Amino acid sequence: MHGFPDDHRSFMGLAEHLAAAGYRAIAPVMRGYEPSSQRPGAIYPSHLADDVIAWMDVLELEHAHVVGHDWGAVAGYAAAGLAPERVLSLTTMAVPPLQQILSWPMLYPHQLRLSWYMGFFQLPLVPERVLKRGFLDRLWREWGNGAEPSPTALARVHERFAMPGVIPSALSYYRAFAQPNTPEGKRSQKLLFSPIAVPTLAMSGADDGCMETALFDLALGTDDFPAGLKVMRVQRATHWLHLEQPDEVNTAVVDWVARHASG
Repeated sequence: MHGFPDDHRSFMGLAEHLAAAGYRAIAPVMRGYEPSSQRPGAIYPSHLADDVIAWMDVLELEHAHVVGHDWGAVAGYAAAGLAPERVLSLTTMAVPPLQQILSWPMLYPHQLRLSWYMGFFQLPLVPERVLKRGFLDRLWREWGNGAEPSPTALARVHERFAMPGVIPSALSYYRAFAQPNTPEGKRSQKLLFSPIAVPTLAMSGADDGCMETALFDLALGTDDFPAGLKVMRVQRATHWLHLEQPDEVNTAVVDWVARHASG
């Protein structure tokens, strides 16, 4: 499952890697990132969790391995919290476990500066306008710690965000996250902040310009992952670790899936 600003095609390399290892790999377009799934109102992590289980139901899968990057990682954490019996293993990229999120500003105040865009996205109308004027390129470079993105990746992102309704839908993920006291906000918090009883591989780019990589270590040694948590730091990689170091990331995902495959 892809994140922001991205789409499902960034996982084609991993999907091919999984298929070559004998697995059926499906990379969905996330809710709101194409017109038919757009609905009025905010998109909460709880909605994303519902989508993951619904996709499994439609595909007649009793259970599956779940992999997500950025908001796709949030969807994975939420889905594992919602229905751990349906998730054989969880692999997340670029977003650390969220159970310790309230301690982040005190322990790593640098993260507040890195997360400036989340406050900006709460403004009305202005974010919608700037996302049409090169702002996506700026975020991609900033989260990539200044590295120049591939023209192919940027072209893919611009094509996706030019589709009707995608920009406000993508922004609604962030706006919903800032509304914790609504019914869906409370359900989302319960899913994300409770222990996750699924074997979890959390992967971080060592040079991520969006999420402080040290945040991943906060969940180690806690009771938040009773089925086990492994943190993997990918060197010479940023927020876009699955695109920058595909061989290392793809191999790690296949190994994790194989280790937790069903009979």
